[in-house]
Amino acid sequence: MPTVPTYDSLTTKLSPTQNVQQSTIATDAVFAGNAQQLADASKGLNNLSVVIQKQEEERDTAVALNAETTSREAYLEFQNEARSRRGLAADGLVKDAEKWWEEQAQTRTEGMTDKQRTLYIQRMRGTRTATLESMAGYQDGQVRTAKQEGAQASMASAITLAVADPSNKSLFNDALRMIQATSSKLGAENGDAPEKVAVDMLTRTSTLHSGIL
Repeated sequence: MPTVPTYDSLTTKLSPTQNVQQSTIATDAVFAGNAQQLADASKGLNNLSVVIQKQEEERDTAVALNAETTSREAYLEFQNEARSRRGLAADGLVKDAEKWWEEQAQTRTEGMTDKQRTLYIQRMRGTRTATLESMAGYQDGQVRTAKQEGAQASMASAITLAVADPSNKSLFNDALRMIQATSSKLGAENGDAPEKVAVDMLTRTSTLHSGIL
């Protein structure tokens, strides 16, 4: 009866291949190539980042410029209305202008990014300051004119009242004191020379005396 072989142990012994040089597939040249590819990819990403940043800056500038133009056009309308106020009605214009700029900034920057909002505020700061200074000059001029016109009208009314009752010495003295004090104050406010102040005072007192006589 034939014998069935068993496989309890290997019949063939493995041995290393002789005279075969072993080397790794990842050679220095491959590593160098991969490093160059990574460097090129990184450079490309950096360039793309610069392009995207530039586009964002251009977009931010465009948004700020459009808002800036709109604000200037709107301010012209506000200024035209403001400068129609004359005399004492012009008092408070600077506060009104400051409030207008605050509301304008809130309106124009609504929906903007932080960068766009900052850029708009920076660009409009000079315009805002210049317009407020101009409005302050207009307001002061109108209020000063109204005040001086009121002072002159007050002297005129005092003279008229004294002339209407020439026997009343109190009215005469009151008018004379008003002429002297008010003429001096007006001259100082206008920066008039002492000679001009003296002439104006003499003219008014002469009107008072001639009316009494």
